[in-house]
Amino acid sequence: MNRICCLGMAIVLSSSLFAQSKLIRVPQDKATIQAAIDSAANGDTVLVSEGTFAENVVMKKKIVVASLFVLDGDTSHISKTIIDGSNPSHADSGSVVTFGAGTDTSAAFIGFTITSGSGSLRLSGYPEFLWWRVGGGIYVEAGGARILHNTIVGNLVGGTRCVGGGITVWDPTNSGKIGVVVIESNIVRENAAEGPVGYGGGLGFANGLPIVRNNIISRNFASAGGGAIDLGTGPLILVNNTIVNNQALGGPPGILSWSNIPRLLNNIIWNPGNNVDFVGAVDLAYNNLIRGGSFVESNQSMVPSFEDTASFSLSTNSPCVSAGEDSMLVRSIKLYAPAVDIYGNPRPNPPGSKPDLGAVESSAQSSNPPIVPPQLFSKTLNSRGTTRSYVLFLPKNYDSLPSLPLVIVLHGCGGNPINAMTIGMQNVADTAGFGVVYPKSMTNCWVDNVNGSDSSDVNFVSDLIDTLMFNYKFDSKRVYVCGFSSGAFLTFRLASEIGHRFAAVAPVSGGLPNVNARGSTPSPIPLALFFGTSDGIYQGGTAYQNADSSIIKWLSYNGCQPTADTVNIPDSDPTDGTTAKLIRYQSCVSGDPVYFYKILGGGHNWPGSPNGQAAFNRDVYASVEIWNFFKTYPIVSVREISETRPSVFAVSQNYPNPFNPTTRIQFTIHDLQFTSLKIFDLLGREVATLVSEEMMPGSYEVTWEASRFPSGTYFYTLTSGAFTETKKLLLLK
Repeated sequence: MNRICCLGMAIVLSSSLFAQSKLIRVPQDKATIQAAIDSAANGDTVLVSEGTFAENVVMKKKIVVASLFVLDGDTSHISKTIIDGSNPSHADSGSVVTFGAGTDTSAAFIGFTITSGSGSLRLSGYPEFLWWRVGGGIYVEAGGARILHNTIVGNLVGGTRCVGGGITVWDPTNSGKIGVVVIESNIVRENAAEGPVGYGGGLGFANGLPIVRNNIISRNFASAGGGAIDLGTGPLILVNNTIVNNQALGGPPGILSWSNIPRLLNNIIWNPGNNVDFVGAVDLAYNNLIRGGSFVESNQSMVPSFEDTASFSLSTNSPCVSAGEDSMLVRSIKLYAPAVDIYGNPRPNPPGSKPDLGAVESSAQSSNPPIVPPQLFSKTLNSRGTTRSYVLFLPKNYDSLPSLPLVIVLHGCGGNPINAMTIGMQNVADTAGFGVVYPKSMTNCWVDNVNGSDSSDVNFVSDLIDTLMFNYKFDSKRVYVCGFSSGAFLTFRLASEIGHRFAAVAPVSGGLPNVNARGSTPSPIPLALFFGTSDGIYQGGTAYQNADSSIIKWLSYNGCQPTADTVNIPDSDPTDGTTAKLIRYQSCVSGDPVYFYKILGGGHNWPGSPNGQAAFNRDVYASVEIWNFFKTYPIVSVREISETRPSVFAVSQNYPNPFNPTTRIQFTIHDLQFTSLKIFDLLGREVATLVSEEMMPGSYEVTWEASRFPSGTYFYTLTSGAFTETKKLLLLK
């Protein structure tokens, strides 16, 4: 069994974060995939169990259709979840999967074997009226699509004129009906375009904006040329693909490009034949290995040298190892090497090196991947008399870690843990070594203080933290929370009401509830807010603050100056219709900064992941940015407040006092001494140790979080060398 934890896979699925989205299971809820699609609304997820489904599926909605692969990354689901298109209802509609009007890049097909398609018959209106059979496996006729982690095999288009045995992206009316189509981490093999005018055995493109990354395109056949890919008049972005062992009777066995100029980076294009592997304009090809010609100086033409022709791992002496580039600006578009390879291994490997050419990062891929223990657990707990549910993800190196951080991810209205997982935080966690928990709301939305003051969900999250701290190796000083939409409202509420439990928070597409804004001042806490300016709730509402007001409030809580530095994030994808900037408020008395990721033109979504409701930004991957922000800020229980050497030992009265549930104690150390600060109850029993270490001379502040202790009188004793002093403090709940 092989598992893929691929950041790129999950972060693009946040269409499931639509408000009111639901999960439709096949065959549990609907007998067929098409029936599930027909019953779905935009933003829903169709989850397909293993089996063979004899169907020809039509997609005209912004939904995700996926096998069980999306839940655990187990690649065996792909080979066991088969869509067989060999028996279409009409011979002219034989594509296994068709994307039509009403779709965009939030419409996704993930984790299937797509086979035995015969393509669809379409009449071309450009440059002349001719009938073509197109798209044996998948046909994108309008809209857009994300085609991820599929095996597209054994499909055939035939007839006098045909194109795209595996996949075709083509609007026959040439009227601009197709937008962005992402084809990533697929295996496209043994497909064919057989006929007197047969092009693109693997893939055929005519218009739209295809982005093709991390695919293995192998052993496909075309009669007239372009055994792997036929490219007509539209653009093409081709990055880190392995395009090998494809064949053509006439024309190039690799890529046939007609009148457009494709952008290529880090590809291997090596196919047998008498013709060169790439025919067409390729002056925008950089750092590729292309048989039959280098075209421009940065490309090369050398035998790629694979370990095998099943996984296409590179041999250690391959000229493709470390021959790629992390990124390159190619005619105003920044191309990036994907962060992981087709098998989910990190790229580059080792870190700091150059990436390999092709879809497989050689030093990471093993022909016998290790069997890993389960990483995903569905659990329940009793929270104050009510059974609540959650899904827990543990990184693959959990057993080797002495302790690890915990990130809580809160779904939006109508969502659930499965939906929330599609933003890909667990994929970041698997690399960085932290745990992720996805709680489930009791009702459609979280009790987020927007529509009431019920504390049941605040209590649930607090109880969940206690449960996980007790049963797992999570570090209580490194607990973080983020959430989308209603989950963002609850994130603000948690930070306002039990902020002492979190080291940092990150709301996405949601503002500060007015109830919390008018309430008592919360403890300072680092905050990163992500918001699109075209989001319907960006300007606020009757129950919550707008984006700017939320920031201003939090600046006052953290004691931050209103001056900020602004970073304009590079617009790596001009086609997404948005730009982004990071506004950082870092001059804060508390030391807790406020970050504002402002997505200009962005809609109600998780940045980096399309949801189809409005423009989404591809320059900011929120899940990655959130972790990069979180990891900088553990809860600091002991903080040095002055490096000036004090003349005496002293301990101050705690503040506030009385308190609930946190209080701060300041003390000074005159000499280098072993120092302890302990809490005792009225009976003299030690109940907490706040400090127990050798400390340098200086002034310090320590925070005691006492939410799990009963109300009453306590004492704290500071001991440093021969100095000892005790003071009283009062906890009132």
